[in-house]
Amino acid sequence: MNKKKSAISVTLITILSRLLSLVSVQIYMSAFGITSERLNIYSYALAIPNLIFTCVGTSLTTVVVPIYSSMLAKGEHNKSKEFLNALLTLVTLVLLALVIISELIAPFILGFSKYAASPDSLSYAVFVLRTLLPVMLFHGVNFIMQGVLQSHGKFKLTAFVTVPSALTLIAYTLLLGDKYGVTGLVYATFAGLALQALILIPSVVRSGYSYRPSFAYRNENLKLAAKLTLPVLLGVFAYQFTTLFSMTLATRYNAVTILSYVQNIILVSVLTIIYSITNVYYPHLSVLWSEKKIEDYKKTLAGIFKAVFFLMVPVTAGFILLRFRLFEFMFTLFGKLAGSAGASDDVSLAGNIMGFYSAGIVFVCLKEILDRAFYSQKKTKIPAIVGIVIMASNIGLSLVTVNFIGINALALSSSCASLIGSVCLYILLVKGIGPFGKDVFGSLAKSGICTAFMVVCVKLVMTYVSFKEGIAGSALNLIIPVFAGLAAYFAIAAPLNASILKEFFGKKAKNVR
Repeated sequence: MNKKKSAISVTLITILSRLLSLVSVQIYMSAFGITSERLNIYSYALAIPNLIFTCVGTSLTTVVVPIYSSMLAKGEHNKSKEFLNALLTLVTLVLLALVIISELIAPFILGFSKYAASPDSLSYAVFVLRTLLPVMLFHGVNFIMQGVLQSHGKFKLTAFVTVPSALTLIAYTLLLGDKYGVTGLVYATFAGLALQALILIPSVVRSGYSYRPSFAYRNENLKLAAKLTLPVLLGVFAYQFTTLFSMTLATRYNAVTILSYVQNIILVSVLTIIYSITNVYYPHLSVLWSEKKIEDYKKTLAGIFKAVFFLMVPVTAGFILLRFRLFEFMFTLFGKLAGSAGASDDVSLAGNIMGFYSAGIVFVCLKEILDRAFYSQKKTKIPAIVGIVIMASNIGLSLVTVNFIGINALALSSSCASLIGSVCLYILLVKGIGPFGKDVFGSLAKSGICTAFMVVCVKLVMTYVSFKEGIAGSALNLIIPVFAGLAAYFAIAAPLNASILKEFFGKKAKNVR
């Protein structure tokens, strides 16, 4: 299977996996209540280990792929195994130390949230946090094994990795949720996250790797990995810290769960596609750069940019237009499944937050791609510095606007910070490698024209299509405008010669540079 077909199949698998994760959240959110304090404590406490293992995991995956791939390309199989043995041993020890330290200072970590003001709330939050922290060990292994499998060209299983966790949460909520409540959800979450790492082990073993503890920390490749990881870690930490800061502010409004949920809908919908593309093309970019094939490198990067504009500009408009109908359908459907009723206030709150998050969709995508472009060149300091700029922008804007527009300020600040970060990264990349793809921004203009036509058609459909309340009615109110928008967008995209479809998805491209 070539890279383009692989990207499509991985995208589809990842979308289905992430959608299942969203379904699991919607089900337990409907079952336990969006405004439930215990559920909001659970969501906030879960965000803290997420910060740590996402920072460590993303840094490892980003660094391991190019180093391990280059060793495989050179036929250095023994060296690659020695590198992984030493890396896994080191990461396990570091994460174990982080878990122990975090367990001891858990009350202090939670002291910045609203829950610290109540002894009962703080006690429960400490319990949740201490229960979930050890899962970081599984996640460290998980991210390294994902990097190994991607280096061997095995992308489908890594795209599938979130499914066991989602199924565990769904099964628990529907079968045992009434009996054990949010406390049982905490244990189910731990079990599900642990499974994400365990399902990868057989495939890694079949790829020819077997782990043996190693303390060979003078390994040259390990030293290189450590050198490259620190800047990446700093950049990822900046983003994750900003997310945690937003969640901390959200505790004021008892809205941690809904803020996290809406943000995840945006990120899952958007980054699922972007990560599926970058996971396939990132090793390829790394190889092209290492072989000094700069023109091919720029051509590939330009193709990814045009794909993002073509796909994500209409997605942005679609989310903004249909956000209230989307949540009306979701709260109605899953509320019924979980034995509760969706509230109009919840729909309004979620829709407003989504509107502000949606404004930054394209910029979030560009940032992720630009980050990978620098990583493929082994230039990890630039994304780290820009990550700090994004963090400072997001926090500053949040503090200024939160007293005026409340919880919506957190979503708006995030979108504005993504704009600032993506512009900075693009300018620095062009400065380093020169312009790439003469028609990249022409593709953006075409996507804008197609999207404007789509918006008009969707608005007309929404004006004249309105069914009664209920699952069927809310589903039709959402589905009909979605299909009308898709039909309108692609109908005008073809006459405007949207060559990105031909270029990116495997057909012959015209005038690709």
